[in-house]
Amino acid sequence: MKKLLFSLIVPLLAVAAYVVWQNLPAKRHAKHMIKARLYAQENNLTAARLEYEKAYDAQGGYTPYADLEVLDLTNRVNLQDKNTQEALRNTKMFVKEHPANKEGKIILAQLAFQAGETETAFEAINSALETDPWYFPARILLANVRAKQGRLDLAEEQLRYLYGKYPDSVRALLPLSEVLVQQGRVVESRNFLGRILSKNPKNSRARLLMIDSYLKDRNIDSAQSALDAWKDADPDQLQALQIRKARLYSLANRLPEAKQALSAYREATADNLQALSELAIVHVKGGFYDSAIEVYKSMGEASPAARMSSANMIYYLHMKNLNPARALEALKTMQITDKRPTLMPPLIAAYLAIGQDNKATDFINEQPDSLRKSLNEFMAQMLPDKEFIGQWALFNYYSVNHQDFWAFQAAQDLHKRWPRSELAATLYVAELSGVGNAAEAAKVLAALEKPTLTHKVALLQLLTRSGQSDKAMALAEKLSREYPKLQGINTTLAEYWVKKDKTKASQYYLRELALNPGNTVALNNLAWEYGIGQANLEKAAPYLDKLKAARNQDPRIMDTIGWILAMNGKAEEGEKQIRSALDMVPDYPAFQYHMAYILIKGGKNEEGRKYLESALASKAPFEERKDAEKLLAQK
Repeated sequence: MKKLLFSLIVPLLAVAAYVVWQNLPAKRHAKHMIKARLYAQENNLTAARLEYEKAYDAQGGYTPYADLEVLDLTNRVNLQDKNTQEALRNTKMFVKEHPANKEGKIILAQLAFQAGETETAFEAINSALETDPWYFPARILLANVRAKQGRLDLAEEQLRYLYGKYPDSVRALLPLSEVLVQQGRVVESRNFLGRILSKNPKNSRARLLMIDSYLKDRNIDSAQSALDAWKDADPDQLQALQIRKARLYSLANRLPEAKQALSAYREATADNLQALSELAIVHVKGGFYDSAIEVYKSMGEASPAARMSSANMIYYLHMKNLNPARALEALKTMQITDKRPTLMPPLIAAYLAIGQDNKATDFINEQPDSLRKSLNEFMAQMLPDKEFIGQWALFNYYSVNHQDFWAFQAAQDLHKRWPRSELAATLYVAELSGVGNAAEAAKVLAALEKPTLTHKVALLQLLTRSGQSDKAMALAEKLSREYPKLQGINTTLAEYWVKKDKTKASQYYLRELALNPGNTVALNNLAWEYGIGQANLEKAAPYLDKLKAARNQDPRIMDTIGWILAMNGKAEEGEKQIRSALDMVPDYPAFQYHMAYILIKGGKNEEGRKYLESALASKAPFEERKDAEKLLAQK
């Protein structure tokens, strides 16, 4: 009997143990997590979220920011429902509860970027980079934010850092190529794109960028050849290809063919918005403003997300069509839901165009002090002439649509027709500078009858960029006398004298630091002069300490710090700084020479010789080439 009872109890205990084991919180959590992932893979987000809730209830409570995986799913649900703000709020909570999680910060930055909160995105990215300066997704996103802010130079800087560290990474090369195309540096961009396509001939983004580069410099034959060669496009690339065809035909003034290229995408749907926008631009190019306005109206009706941008385009086209009353209606519709300062100049222009100067003045007086001055300046520059305002609107229309060539032409026409207009001159100068014609831009500014301080400073920069150093110096000295507290002028003067009279250059750098103690150019160059030129580490120390404290990611500053330390008996610390600079720009000869010198003096001859030979093999000029040659001859 006892044996029978024992034989019954053992299986019962085993079953009970199994049931208890299956219902342990950790086990239930794991089961529901697996189910949630399966549902998420099937895009059944509702069921997936329910399983996640069960999983976390098993461990004592569910919140949408309990786990990165849960956050990702919750965000997908919210974005599917077009509730970006809720996704953003949940992500902010996640980052608050998990401050060390880099991926969470990047998700926050991406959502903030999509929502137009560039400052939030910028802060989240910098926070991620503090713990890992080379976190690749953060660097890529930082470049996107800089580009969105219109700072293509800073976007390029970030991407070049990545390219220096990961020279074979397509994820770094593609956005770098795109930024170069946007800046008009098409030959350099095509070199990068050629490298990508040699490894992967079917990379669709690289192929599109190659076509864009040809269109950018109006190389119609090459653009046509690249389009004709693309016979194997995926269905999701067809619209993008047809848009490029339309741009090609538009550049060649073959407008009927441009319209025909977009004929398959004329239905007003959310999927066709990009093609419809291109179709509107073709209508504008032909002078058919009413037709373009109808296209934008259909876009606004097809997609709530496109209503604001469509209303903005409709405003500009009504202004160009010399119908400011209708433009004002479009703008007031936008003002109800969007109070951005960028909408204020167009509103002032519309009031002026219908002769209601008093309303423009009243509107300006209602604004905060921080905006009032710039708006008054804009109003003073805007001629109360419908034709002038219409041409100004056409320039803005093309600029907003990133139609660089047509924007340049519109600015050129504006300046040609109203040569005495300060606003026309300023816009034309910006366009000339954008295509690298600094000398012509300087001529336009120099011809202004009553240039403002802003114009004078811009002229100084243009004279410097175009190699007119004597004219630049005369203007800088005049500005220094007239505006003794103006920041930046002393730096320009110092850089003029740095090769002629180092004592005089140092005096100008010190004057600049008295006005702006954080000026990195002055700090860097003074540290170099005292630490390298005079080999006086004690005298260089105050400037060196400020450079270190700023934690600047500029490789030139890292090299300065490292070289000064190495040349003043702190080789190990200096080597770390220069290695960081080389991580960013691995083929920069001056950095390579500095590293070679440190290694050879430290007895690491073989490694040092490699850096030295690489520096001397470079075609790039560097001041210490003779020193490098002497070092190589010694060893």
